[in-house]
Amino acid sequence: MNGIDGVETLYKDFAHLHDVLSEFAYLRRILVEHAPRLRGVLSEILSESEFAHFHDVLLGPTRVEQHGPATLTGEFVDKQYAKALLLAVASGFEAKLAEIVRTICRDCITGDNLRSDAHPLMGLVESKVISREYSKWFDWDAKNANRFFRMFGKGFSDYAQAEVMRNATLSNSIRSFVTIGRERNNLVHKDFASFEMENSALDIYKLYKDAQHFLTWIPGAIRAYLDKLGYP
Repeated sequence: MNGIDGVETLYKDFAHLHDVLSEFAYLRRILVEHAPRLRGVLSEILSESEFAHFHDVLLGPTRVEQHGPATLTGEFVDKQYAKALLLAVASGFEAKLAEIVRTICRDCITGDNLRSDAHPLMGLVESKVISREYSKWFDWDAKNANRFFRMFGKGFSDYAQAEVMRNATLSNSIRSFVTIGRERNNLVHKDFASFEMENSALDIYKLYKDAQHFLTWIPGAIRAYLDKLGYP
């Protein structure tokens, strides 16, 4: 399973858990509302100790409530899943974009993906461009990918920026991509446990879906620019 597939699975699991907790919260509210009448009904089939246990588990304070102000509600789970989903999306994008750059370089160096990894220039690309360098590829405080485009030279940068100016869908996709990266940096560098995210899990998922267009566009843009220059 690749990172992108993992994001889809993670979000589906979150949605299911959120629904289950919402149903449980609804059931619990009904039980609490009718607790006095339940005692009379259940006293005929449960012992006093059994009813006390039933009351503590379903009607009393939750374990989380007993140990702090937070409650295991849909809102609480959403906040925690939003953080996990954000990290999954950001790391998946990093892996995907790194592989795109590798593929572009392989094609340009030898045109043979089966042999090019052993080429010295691929070693240079891996050690000086890709490995531990991803954080420098973008200006995460900006709303564009201009720094990334400049990695491929001024000619391609000008070409790509012109394409973005003409394509609102692409521009919005890039903005979503950079937002994911910026929020990931905020999360991991500003105290993960207490950091309050503005985006919900649904917001993160929507950004993820929008940003994928940018990743799909990059290889074709490089190929189109090379064709324009007359490269085979």
